Amino acid sequence: MDYPIDGQQYTLIGDGSTPSIARGDSWEASRVTFKNVSHLSGVACGTSLQGYVRTTYNSLTRKLGQPLLMTPNQSDGKVLAEWIISDSANVNDVLFTVYCWKEERIPHDLHYWHIGGRKANTLELFTEVTGANTLDYDEYAKALLEDKYRRFGVKQPVATPTTQDVEVCF
Repeated sequence: MDYPIDGQQYTLIGDGSTPSIARGDSWEASRVTFKNVSHLSGVACGTSLQGYVRTTYNSLTRKLGQPLLMTPNQSDGKVLAEWIISDSANVNDVLFTVYCWKEERIPHDLHYWHIGGRKANTLELFTEVTGANTLDYDEYAKALLEDKYRRFGVKQPVATPTTQDVEVCF
């Protein structure tokens, strides 16, 4: 069982709409209870991109169950695999979705998966359920650049007084 980084035990307070925890009861009791409702149509309507997670298909399947698998014709070619995770007490209360966006095939290797949701604490809920670290857009963009530099052996540009305000487009 994973515990918070400080080793203390916490309890979730309130309805989960804002991340508020207090020391006290067991960490087990504070875990978000969830249900995979990927098989239900229309439940994820109104969700939008909140962040990213770098992980594998198998890791997501182990933690979240089976995703909804789609052909390019079923999803306009935009989503081929999607997990829809809801509150176990109310399937219409979508905690988050995880999906591959505009890929030619379902990625099975290490990949940046999209995390969608309706709530401000979507990424925190994802981490609570999976234990995986998430990235917001700025962190994702920085990670992509670092991956590119590492993969192609290119040195990262260094900001100088004449280049620090220049926007680089790829």
